[in-house]
Amino acid sequence: MQKPESSKPWRKCVWKSYRLETGEHQLGENMQGIAIVMVIKGAIRFLTKTGGVPFLLNEYEVCMVSIAPPYKVMIQKETHLLMCMFHLDIFPFDRDMLATLMPFCKKREEHDYLVIKANETIQSFFLLMDNYIQKGLESDLLFDVKRQELFLLLFATYSTTELASFFYPLIGEGLRFKEFVISNHIKAKNVQHLAQIANLSTSGFIKKFVRYFNESPYQWMLRHKAKIILEEICTSPTSLKEIAYKYNFSTYQHFREFCKMQFDVTPSKLRESKKEEKETSDL
Repeated sequence: MQKPESSKPWRKCVWKSYRLETGEHQLGENMQGIAIVMVIKGAIRFLTKTGGVPFLLNEYEVCMVSIAPPYKVMIQKETHLLMCMFHLDIFPFDRDMLATLMPFCKKREEHDYLVIKANETIQSFFLLMDNYIQKGLESDLLFDVKRQELFLLLFATYSTTELASFFYPLIGEGLRFKEFVISNHIKAKNVQHLAQIANLSTSGFIKKFVRYFNESPYQWMLRHKAKIILEEICTSPTSLKEIAYKYNFSTYQHFREFCKMQFDVTPSKLRESKKEEKETSDL
């Protein structure tokens, strides 16, 4: 079994091809969020963690599952499958598409997953992705672009009712909560502050957050804060002290320590190295 690499905090999407022998296996190590899975050959039985009945995914069938790693599956015969794993950070374009499905979304238990038969277009797409992976054509940008392409192909080739059921893990009752978190997390000083903005108790907010994001709000906020700060250090002309103040660090020293912990270098070294890279590429 091929094991996914540990993803960087700001990595958007991971595609993996698995060839599994009979027995119990774990999928989605080092990932949290959502996975779209298609079986190319064989079959897998998902062993749910929430008390639901295990469900079977057969050849050329597709499903979407939540990952709170690792996800256990049982293989009864040699199986080849492909997984597209991504965080629950839905970007504006995706949110607009998914929002159109909300009127057709019927509430169901979280452990009930819709299995759809892959049509010819989706089969060809997954086989092409598997070919890319086998040839080592992997990059963060390619993987995220192909995830977006998969969404577009699904919307183009399946009915609204099918899509509403298939995308339930993304558009269920938690969609508005996810949108609230994405829109407000950067202005919050900490988890307690974000809970106050949401008009929830801290314990209630944490419980709801873990339910919809499959990780603690502290870990999620830290990861996203690091992503945004990294982008600003490397691309913005704003001074480092101003960036520290903008993101609610009490002192520049605390900001410096945060960067060393998240990126293994100080913010000044990070900006300097990025500047040197740009100068080299301009030669």
